[in-house]
Amino acid sequence: MINDRYIIHNKIGEGRSSVFICKDVEYPNRAAAIKILPPDSPREEKEAFQNEFFTIKKLNHPFIVKAYDYGKVLSSPAALKNIAVGSYFFTLEYIDGMPLSKFDDLPEEELIEITSQICRALYYLHQSNYLYYDLKPDNILIQKNNGKIKIKLIDFGLTENLYSNNTIPPRGTAQYIAPEIIQNQQPTCRADFYSLGMMLYFIIYKSFPFDTDEEISIYKAQVEKEFDYPVTEKYPQIAKVLSKLLTKNPVDRYGSALEILNEFDINMSGIEFSEFTPAKSFAGRSDSITILKKFIEDERSDEVFALVGAEGAGKTTVGEELSKQIENLIFIDGKAARSGTDYFEHLLRMLCFNPVVYQHLSADILQKISDLRKDDGRNYIEKLKAIFNNLTNVCSFILVLDDFNNYDAFVLEVYKELIPLIQVSRCKLILTLDSDKTYFPDYLHNLREVNLTPFTENQLDEYLRKSYSHDFPVDDLKRLILLYADLLPGSIELFIKDALLFGLVRYMQGKVVIDFNDEKLKLLKRSHDEIYQYRLVFLQNHELMMAKCISSFNNSVDKKIISRLLKIPLSELNISINSLIHKNILSPESESAQLTFSSEGFKKYTYSTISEKKKWHGKIAGVIENEFGEVNINELAYHYELAEEYLKAANIYIAEASKAESLAAFSYRYKILEHLISLPLSDNLLNEIKCEMALTLHRLGESKPCLSMLNEIDFAKFSREKQNELLLAKADSLVDSGKIDEGIKNYNILLAEKDSEQLNITVLIKIARADIDLNAYDESIEICTRLIKSPTVSHEQLAQCFNILGLAAFYKDDNLIDALNYFKTALNHFEQAGNKLGLSQMYLNSGNIYNMQCMPVKAKESWENSLEINRSIGNLDQEARLLLNFGIFHFERFDFEQAIESYKRAVVIFVSLGNKNGRGMALTNLGEIYLFICEYQKAYDSLIEADKIFKDLSNTSEGLETLFLLAKLYFIAGDFDRLKGVVKEYIQLSEDENIQEKIRLNVLLLNLFSSTANNEEAGEAKYISLLKSFYDRQDYQNFFTVIMMLIDYCKAENKYGFAYEMITLPEIENVCKTNPYLSAEKDYIVGIISEKTKEFQMSSPLDYYLSAYEKIKDLNIVEVTWKILFALSEQYFNRGMMSKTAEFVSYTKSLIYHTGEDLKDSQLKNSYFRKTECCLAFEKLDYLEKHL
Repeated sequence: MINDRYIIHNKIGEGRSSVFICKDVEYPNRAAAIKILPPDSPREEKEAFQNEFFTIKKLNHPFIVKAYDYGKVLSSPAALKNIAVGSYFFTLEYIDGMPLSKFDDLPEEELIEITSQICRALYYLHQSNYLYYDLKPDNILIQKNNGKIKIKLIDFGLTENLYSNNTIPPRGTAQYIAPEIIQNQQPTCRADFYSLGMMLYFIIYKSFPFDTDEEISIYKAQVEKEFDYPVTEKYPQIAKVLSKLLTKNPVDRYGSALEILNEFDINMSGIEFSEFTPAKSFAGRSDSITILKKFIEDERSDEVFALVGAEGAGKTTVGEELSKQIENLIFIDGKAARSGTDYFEHLLRMLCFNPVVYQHLSADILQKISDLRKDDGRNYIEKLKAIFNNLTNVCSFILVLDDFNNYDAFVLEVYKELIPLIQVSRCKLILTLDSDKTYFPDYLHNLREVNLTPFTENQLDEYLRKSYSHDFPVDDLKRLILLYADLLPGSIELFIKDALLFGLVRYMQGKVVIDFNDEKLKLLKRSHDEIYQYRLVFLQNHELMMAKCISSFNNSVDKKIISRLLKIPLSELNISINSLIHKNILSPESESAQLTFSSEGFKKYTYSTISEKKKWHGKIAGVIENEFGEVNINELAYHYELAEEYLKAANIYIAEASKAESLAAFSYRYKILEHLISLPLSDNLLNEIKCEMALTLHRLGESKPCLSMLNEIDFAKFSREKQNELLLAKADSLVDSGKIDEGIKNYNILLAEKDSEQLNITVLIKIARADIDLNAYDESIEICTRLIKSPTVSHEQLAQCFNILGLAAFYKDDNLIDALNYFKTALNHFEQAGNKLGLSQMYLNSGNIYNMQCMPVKAKESWENSLEINRSIGNLDQEARLLLNFGIFHFERFDFEQAIESYKRAVVIFVSLGNKNGRGMALTNLGEIYLFICEYQKAYDSLIEADKIFKDLSNTSEGLETLFLLAKLYFIAGDFDRLKGVVKEYIQLSEDENIQEKIRLNVLLLNLFSSTANNEEAGEAKYISLLKSFYDRQDYQNFFTVIMMLIDYCKAENKYGFAYEMITLPEIENVCKTNPYLSAEKDYIVGIISEKTKEFQMSSPLDYYLSAYEKIKDLNIVEVTWKILFALSEQYFNRGMMSKTAEFVSYTKSLIYHTGEDLKDSQLKNSYFRKTECCLAFEKLDYLEKHL
């Protein structure tokens, strides 16, 4: 087996590549062959090999082989010596036939049939702008079935599209090559006719018309020799066409394959015309490709992109086109009809055997995948998350999920957990979404939609030009399309198929004719249902029955089920399937995969024609249950439901809900149960279902809906054990919804029952935790202390008790040492219990305590341990909260770059999780850093976005912090108009809150901002009071904000003595020891005082300014930076040091301009440049420049 997927059987072909029969475990019912190119092949051969695959993928004709998958051999057992790792491969339809070269003495009738099929295949290729270039007997396989012959063209290594821009055409095989190719002339379809002629010549006469095996001599003969055509009695009709096929001048050959068919008097029907629906061509969607490529190349983007459009908009085609161009793109086909855990088995196989991903697979990841496959189902989603988290962390890939909103409910629920992991990694996610579907997943956050709309006329022109050769009446077809079709590419294709089927496009007497017959045109003007009805008229009775049968299924259906239902052998069924494909009933993919209708609308119409639906669904359900146990269980329930056998349907749904619980797929379980209560079931069963719904809501943390559902349940009908379970859910939900006292009452009811010691322990721990929220610390401590002494308490329960004791020590007594010790003990017990989530929480708590104890190294170490655990299990919410801690940690240590990165990643994670509150908090913290380092536009953007989020959430407490920082920004930037509004809003909102000390102080500072903005005197007492309060709270940023405002006040009032007294306080000296920014600010202030008064024994102003400059010159730019540079400019000028003056004038101007010009908000920008201190500085700087 190669790549854990393809089982290799015997070799059936050898050339530049080798061909084997294989079995694809992903599609076990599909007969397949695999074509393998060695890894040491030249680059040109590798490119040609890949081009061959993508060429065949675009083709859809009954006489052309089909291609399935392309890849690279990444794992191959030693036993497969002929298949080296690194080889390239693609899989094809396996044809159980023999090459034409193996047939001797074919009757003319059979040879004419073979030739006509070859011509039909060639016409299809030529009409679609392809030249085959390598027509020879070895490339034509012949199948004989029940006396009927069918051919398949199999080798497309030389096939080229006329739009490939290849100036040197492929050479092909010397014996069959056309003269114009040898002469390097531009070939046309007539080159293939020459090869056809030479092939027929050899079959008829058993030799070529030249007596040489030397390639050069053969070429010379092809160009110069006039061939002889001996009379043949066995093949008179074939002989008639040879001379025209083999004429040297291509103009003198047949103009199209239709003309050759006409020579044999072969007339085709409308059904056969349908095989001339053109090959797939990529047109009209290049803009979408450009947008998606930009997204893929943007390493900073954390969006999810979705291609959105109606059925037939070309979503899948865009995804497939991307997969051709990008190696690390994994395209998951939405038509594969996989569900449940089978889907994720397929996803992991596709991911792991992508060449880019494979090279990063560690033994640990491979072991986890292996363990998941053997898993009993418990915690399936968590284990899958851990695998996915590892994959997204170690490599970068692009995942395209086709037809995403058609996935089953279980798959969609699992993706709710997986998609955020992709968003926060280096990987990219692209979805295709059907806009006709009512369901759009509500958990897709930061989603950007690329809407695929109907073609414009120019796009239609491009599509038709690429789809049809120059001699096709494209203008007439375009006219029909514009009049009668909507312009989605899929709809255009279906319209063309209908036009062929209805005889509007006809192939007769060697030409293509668009028939504008009034009666036929009337048909196109009818409703969809009338057209659907007309399509069904073409069906034979057994085909109609098959179509109805397939339409009865909710999803696409396996051939074996239809075969059993209709009692038709698979061989006969496959013939009917091909017929239904040609008649535009089934999609082309139905030939090798699950059976799917050509359109959803047609499927619904076909289903509506079934008369006894109830009886029919009952029959289907019976067959599936008895003979096809592996079928999607929900499909079986669907049929029983429509057969009105509701109890049978309910039993199946209940079993599936139980399985979902074992997989921890609780949202999926809830959806099943929610559907169940809509069925007409007995009251007792509905009561049981509601019970399970309430317990599931409890598991999901949906407290209020859980309480509401519990009120509908008759508890008395359940066992004591179940009643206890429901009562526990009720108590938990009451506590979680804020009704803590009521919740504790319900816990105590459970304790009074004394049914189970383990239940009592669980309840007591919950009471102890609830007591913490009620500030009933002594009660909480008493419970936990008692439980710790119990010999029956598990490690998990001990960990919970010690955690609660740690919280009590912290909140009750502010005892950091005891709290830390308790958290460490809890950590040990969580480790013994194997609870990684608990471990990460204890490391987080311990880190917080270390940080409060001013032990930064240990704090960081604890948080990093927590972060590592969370990343290993994919716990993004906890990771984001840790990143907020890290951001604060780095900010306090002036590592602004690291702080910004921590906050930015937290924003990305919160966005991916849809956690608006967390996102707002991270944005507020970002805004605070940007404000400090003078990146005012970024501060403005972050704070405005955070402000909107908190307003939308009605989160006043967090919103007040954001508003305060916005006010501070407006004050610093001089935007006093907006400052006034924000201050007013802050004061109004703070009146509605329980006034905390922080909010009270912020109000006082905002009032100071307003007084300064209005040129009102605040008075010394207010400054002194605020300084003391901020210092006591260790809020040194706001402390120095007040100091700077105080200095401005002293300058205005000429109170420099008071200013000196304030700035030399011991408290300020203590703060400056560990904060270089504030220390520089202090030196700057002392410099100002030294410059204005000689009252104190002080050094020169220049000394203080230089000291400030030395401290800040290598640090981030802050608002005081330009002020220090400006002060130095003046000092150097006063001392006559003109060179230094010029240097610092230039620095100062550049810095002010840089800060202001970065502002994109025009009001903020204008305010900054117009604020008084900037204007005065520019005036003085201009003066200094003039006098240098």
